[in-house]
Amino acid sequence: MQILQQLSRATAASGPCCQDLLDSPVTGRCIVLSELTDNEVKAMGLYISELARRVGLNPKTIRYYEEIGLLPKAERTQSGYRLYGLEDAKRLEFVRKAQVLGLSLHEIQEIIQIREQGQLPCKHVRELLTRKLEELEAHLREMRVFRQELAHYLAELGDRAQNSKEVVICPHIEGYPGRAIKERSRQMLRAERKYRRSD
Repeated sequence: MQILQQLSRATAASGPCCQDLLDSPVTGRCIVLSELTDNEVKAMGLYISELARRVGLNPKTIRYYEEIGLLPKAERTQSGYRLYGLEDAKRLEFVRKAQVLGLSLHEIQEIIQIREQGQLPCKHVRELLTRKLEELEAHLREMRVFRQELAHYLAELGDRAQNSKEVVICPHIEGYPGRAIKERSRQMLRAERKYRRSD
């Protein structure tokens, strides 16, 4: 009765469906997700396409997350269709935010497993993010070195163009000493790390 009353209010107030609304496969009515509890949403039948629309993911991605354990196994209708609830949407939003922070799916799985064991994974998350920051700083140093090398190479090229039988497409690219520059970059990075350790 309570669900039907909520559906009645939502249908009367909603009008055409939008991002926060869904068409229930059970009732065929347009309902407001924010007005329903997790159990009520599952009772109304939140299909994978509707969950995907709510969290901004592809249905194939959601099925993959379910296969690897990032998302709990969905309940099924008698016809075999997956049914999801608001907790599933929250889990997917958590996964997406973790990815934005640079965490891999494997690392996100570790975080979820720690939480499912009844512990807060905050310490583990700080360790992961600290490592990500160190990797990012190292990458930025590499990019600065590459920028200097690329600017130097571009200055050497100038406006000159070469054409010979040995040229396949463009001598500017074919003549780029990538291996030498990469090795010099590694040497500079090793020297920088050694200098940092001596501070």
